[in-house]
Amino acid sequence: MADATARVLGGQRILQRKARYEAMLDGKLFKATHQTPGSAVTGQTSYVATTPTFLIYQAAATTSIVGLSMWLCQAGTVAGGVIDIAIGMASTNLYSSGGTAVVPQQSDMSQTTASNATMRFNPTTTGVPSRVLWAITAPATLGTVTSIDFEDGFLIGVTGSIAVYTWAAATGPTWRFGFEWIEE
Repeated sequence: MADATARVLGGQRILQRKARYEAMLDGKLFKATHQTPGSAVTGQTSYVATTPTFLIYQAAATTSIVGLSMWLCQAGTVAGGVIDIAIGMASTNLYSSGGTAVVPQQSDMSQTTASNATMRFNPTTTGVPSRVLWAITAPATLGTVTSIDFEDGFLIGVTGSIAVYTWAAATGPTWRFGFEWIEE
């Protein structure tokens, strides 16, 4: 009986790697963070459905997006109170205008495939997510990391969006951030 946790590579049996590793080797794993180290993104002071802090979207792409994880670390100015975080998705491209583009990166230096998805922080959207998947809070403390492992827990089709809203009363939170997904 063959070992289900092993595979053959170059004539030798090796242990099976995690799905993220396999996706990376196939050029399907993408990560996104601010491309200027040390820079932070500021969230909002209240919830406004058409101004998410982060938006990942695509229209008529050739792949779907499978969400893996995200992390937010409060940096810079301390938020004005408890931070609310809401994550929603839509089967449409919600992007309207503005925001700053974040270029998704391959994590295997031998891969050159560009992401089909586009990511922006602080854009304006044309609509609102049709489904809210998570609504959580985080403390207004510098250095606190809020991390969500989606564990393949959401899928955006060839056209769709995921919007992440962050807000705190009086002073919006500032974030260092990271997102990770597979395109297949």
